[in-house]
Amino acid sequence: MVGGFVWGILGILVAIGAWLGISAIQKGSDDIKNSAVKEKVSLAILPLEDLAQDLQLGYLGFGLREELITELIKLKKLNVLPSESMQETLESYTNPQRIGQELGMDYILTGSVRTGVEEIRVNVRLLDLESNTYFWANNYSLSKDSLLHLQVALALDIAQELQLNLSESEIAQVKRPVTVDPRAYELYLKGAYWPNLVPEKAAEQITYLEEAIRIDPNFALPYVWLSTNEWVVPQFGYEPPTSHWLKSLEYAEKALALDPLLAGARNYKGIVDQNFEREYERSEQSFQKG
Repeated sequence: MVGGFVWGILGILVAIGAWLGISAIQKGSDDIKNSAVKEKVSLAILPLEDLAQDLQLGYLGFGLREELITELIKLKKLNVLPSESMQETLESYTNPQRIGQELGMDYILTGSVRTGVEEIRVNVRLLDLESNTYFWANNYSLSKDSLLHLQVALALDIAQELQLNLSESEIAQVKRPVTVDPRAYELYLKGAYWPNLVPEKAAEQITYLEEAIRIDPNFALPYVWLSTNEWVVPQFGYEPPTSHWLKSLEYAEKALALDPLLAGARNYKGIVDQNFEREYERSEQSFQKG
């Protein structure tokens, strides 16, 4: 009788052990799945608030955001949402968590810019949408001549906080030497100010970009935005697209000749190839590289 009782207890223990083992295996499998899902995280960068509310300097916050997106797109473990892809959501919602949920993001970067006579202060915060908590914040003070280096510092800090474990080649790509003339860079930011890309200001935007190229002929980014401008102008409906699209393609190719890694130039080259020259195979190659 006692022996049967002991064997009964042992049987229960074996069953419990088996169940625990299966549960552990299942938990391990779930952890692996979750880990695999999070091997690539998604991030949306909201427009940087202009605390000084200086309409003449609005291009600074806008430009810094665009350049940060450009830097972060280079990272393989991070999906960064292009600014144009979130415009409709930004017009409907103001709460960062709601915006992130609508966009299906893991993280949201919010921030602000305050411009002084010679100094610029940038504050940024990272929001984890799963926990709805800000888990990292930092501020940067710099002179206007140091704008070129800010997006690099920001990109590396964000990658570290998101634990992306960058490869040596990714770090080298982000840290590529910045040799652009600061005057050309500021003109580029003015010319790339997307809210001003409207019919009545298109000529002014082009003037800024052409002047940036005149000051620094090896600066590739102004060519990207000249390509953008030439693609967008026909959408206003005032002029036939043919000559503008040819110019858009020409500017995109010039940008790529100076910097083959520019995703924006590849994208516009792909758009023109697809919509104008009907070179579908070539346009697909441009999109994939971009």
